[in-house]
Amino acid sequence: SILTDKLGIEYNNKNNSLIVNDKNRARMYTSTFLLNKNIDYALVTKLPGSNNNVIHMFVSDNDIGCIEAVKRFTQLDSVKHFDKHCLHDATFFKSIYKADGISRTSVSFDMIEYEILSDSTINNFWHY
Repeated sequence: SILTDKLGIEYNNKNNSLIVNDKNRARMYTSTFLLNKNIDYALVTKLPGSNNNVIHMFVSDNDIGCIEAVKRFTQLDSVKHFDKHCLHDATFFKSIYKADGISRTSVSFDMIEYEILSDSTINNFWHY
């Protein structure tokens, strides 16, 4: 999609993978859906919107990643923890999480990548 492309993120629906492209390096994370265990990867972003509002995006190949991302970023305790340990002086970011679980229930949700978004990315994000 145009929005994830601007963040250097590509989704490949044929093989359930999320690809992070930055500078000279690409990393692929492939989701796995088995009978007793699912592994899903979720993109979470915080971006500036129009009229001084803020937009969060929660993107995933499967329910387990999206459900857990929304849960984590809508509960005050986990948002405070994230702000304290990750944001520091930054406002806008993109992060990749690995969600392990069964069916739609997450057992673990771990951040595997985090990047503070540059001013140029932020300023140009909504321009096509």
